Amino acid sequence: MPRALALSNLASRADGNDTLLVLNRIGGNLGIGASTLGSIFGILYDDAEHGLSFSFSGNCQLRSSINNNFPRTAPRFEQFLPAGRSGWMRLYSQSDVGLTGAAINFNPNAAANAGAFNQGHNLHALTLTIAASYVIPVFPPNC
Repeated sequence: MPRALALSNLASRADGNDTLLVLNRIGGNLGIGASTLGSIFGILYDDAEHGLSFSFSGNCQLRSSINNNFPRTAPRFEQFLPAGRSGWMRLYSQSDVGLTGAAINFNPNAAANAGAFNQGHNLHALTLTIAASYVIPVFPPNC
């Protein structure tokens, strides 16, 4: 399972893009419930490879639009990636857990502007872990 993930082709909000980040924790005892994300550390890079670090925590899944409120960086996302610029993001857990995720971009100008697009893709695996595991309970029939 992936331990560190990358979100590539992160487009600027000033160009009309709204990117939804979905991050999933893989692991836990499904008889009780899936494990939580815990502390996630990330680095947001612009197209010149300047980086801003951030951290957050979450339940078994995080769904958040990437904007000035998430991730919390200084300077804020919309200042860091102005119109016409793009970037990427690296995400990893501070403990050895399995992660998967996806990014879905929506741009309302996609039909009218050749440079605008709607798309979705899985996050790229950067490093792997062997520590991720599920406990799947098997209950005998009552007959």
